[in-house]
Amino acid sequence: MAARERRGSVPPRAVLLGIDGVSAKAPVRTLSDAERPRVLVVEEGRAPEAALAGMLPDARFEVVCDASLDGALQRLDGRGVAVVVLDLTRVRGREPVADVHEARRRLPAVPMLVVGRSCCNRCALDALRAGAGGYLCRRELDGGFADAVEETRRGGAPMSPVIARYARDELCRQGAAPAPVEGVLTPKEVEVINLLASGARYADVASALALSINTVRTHVRAIYAKLDVGSRTEAVLAAIERGLVQRR
Repeated sequence: MAARERRGSVPPRAVLLGIDGVSAKAPVRTLSDAERPRVLVVEEGRAPEAALAGMLPDARFEVVCDASLDGALQRLDGRGVAVVVLDLTRVRGREPVADVHEARRRLPAVPMLVVGRSCCNRCALDALRAGAGGYLCRRELDGGFADAVEETRRGGAPMSPVIARYARDELCRQGAAPAPVEGVLTPKEVEVINLLASGARYADVASALALSINTVRTHVRAIYAKLDVGSRTEAVLAAIERGLVQRR
């Protein structure tokens, strides 16, 4: 039985892209079925060669996909799943956020990445409030999509930069900005969370602050622990509530 359950096929890539678009140039070792995380992709009405599932290399993921959530869950046949990718770009006749609510209801503990039509700020914020862990604009997808899926699986919250900035500014507008709570985060951690709130990826943060990506990840783990959160979205929200993120 083929590992990838979808129409059409995409040959495994020879180069693995690391987290946040950092390329690891050594050839990829094909992982066993037990090692590869299973990704559930729900995507309506696209040709296989244009599908999101086709952007996820066989060497990294086992992909199960269908045009509906019901169909995708049936294909799972009771097996576990590591992350859900929900495409809302071709949803017709219903509110797209309803699909996010339904996926969250049926898979409450599974991280979810939503791909939306263009960069609809309000749609993105609705999806995040409904339980999506991250939100990417379809037109901005590039070679980093697989990394975004992996980041979501690990508890991160990848977002298109324009969406991240909008979400930050919208949340900052809700009432008067609170006075900063001193001593919660170190000055460097405050710099990191502000960059993340603006939509920067780990590689962008590393470049802006002259740090290694591993050091950035260390800061992010410390931020999560200090703010008692488990994802980037939660960290940004918590930092905004404490007056640590400034609107720009």
